[in-house]
Amino acid sequence: EMRDFETIETALLAAETGHLVFSTLHTLDATETINRIIAVFPPHQQKQIRIQLASVLKAVISQRLIPTVDGMSRVPAVEVLISTAFIRDCILDKERTHLIPSAIAAGTSQYGMQTFDQSLLSLYEQGSVSRRDALSTSTNSHDLRLKMDAVDLRRGEAQAVLRRLAGGPPFELVFLDPPYGQGLVPSILIALAARGWLKPGALIVAELAAVANDAPGQLAGANEATIRERLEARFVTLVNRLRD
Repeated sequence: EMRDFETIETALLAAETGHLVFSTLHTLDATETINRIIAVFPPHQQKQIRIQLASVLKAVISQRLIPTVDGMSRVPAVEVLISTAFIRDCILDKERTHLIPSAIAAGTSQYGMQTFDQSLLSLYEQGSVSRRDALSTSTNSHDLRLKMDAVDLRRGEAQAVLRRLAGGPPFELVFLDPPYGQGLVPSILIALAARGWLKPGALIVAELAAVANDAPGQLAGANEATIRERLEARFVTLVNRLRD
């Protein structure tokens, strides 16, 4: 654990000389971790420490433990910073260090980074944590609340789709496409499975563009045989297009 000047100095020196160093620090997030390491040193050394830290740092992983929905345990919300060229520039220039959180948020798909709020949103979508607990431990509760509202809206739309499909479960074939949108597909499938509406080995097709004129919404009220017939026809059309 890096809790004093001597320990931090030793850790930096070891990393500079080719050693793989793992250490802990009591901080709230990645940005505070970087600032804390630098602030331990006297002002006249801090520029050099920034250079050292930027050259040796590989990643910062921070966690906050959040109570689960059932209250029986806790689950970690994790922030992940990966050292990239831009992150190194932010460490070197103290005027740009405040840009690190936005760089983490933008590096999710390309570098595998994530902020605490992105992690909390994912846990909320999975149903692992409550809305209240996620917001109370978030970094930016206002932005997270807006994103949670969007999740709740998608859940409501997914329930509407399920009601339309309620004519004849369980299904051997499920075909999901617009107008409901790609983002709804996981929610709908999870809900179908939870209700036992998917037969073992059911074929799931999530198409990004409609392949026929009839949309899933037009299947409302149809029986299972009609739904299966129409969806199988759409699936055949999709397969033929892929072959072409």
